[in-house]
Amino acid sequence: MSLLFGSTWQVNVLVFASILFLIFVANLFILRKGPFDKSRLFFFLFISIGVSYAIPARSLLALPLFGQWITGAFVTAVPLFFAGMLFSQIFQNRQEPTTSLGYNLMGAICGGLLEYSSMALGTKNLYLLALVLYILAFLVHGREIKLRAN
Repeated sequence: MSLLFGSTWQVNVLVFASILFLIFVANLFILRKGPFDKSRLFFFLFISIGVSYAIPARSLLALPLFGQWITGAFVTAVPLFFAGMLFSQIFQNRQEPTTSLGYNLMGAICGGLLEYSSMALGTKNLYLLALVLYILAFLVHGREIKLRAN
């Protein structure tokens, strides 16, 4: 977003508001309609990251200003909608929620640190990095389910 509009407080407000809104909607969706198949949610998460990666930022410039803001916010935050749904459902089944929240906090810190890798890798490549990390989370979650079943 800041590549399109500059690093302004409006961009920060838009990004933070869209992320918080979609995480709230994800939790609300789980409360009202859930639970959902986690494998499908991971699939939709992977697809949304791929779509976000595939959409060039400059393509938003063809839209009117309002469309640029809404589409940019949507493309940026949709993967977080599915990640929020996954977190909600996985957290709900945890025996020790405090430990899970601790791991979530560590993940947020690591994610913030990895965000700085965009200076070396480029902003678009953060999507690929996120995809790899979510694939690892999917594999670990699947392994955990198998261990619990035995």
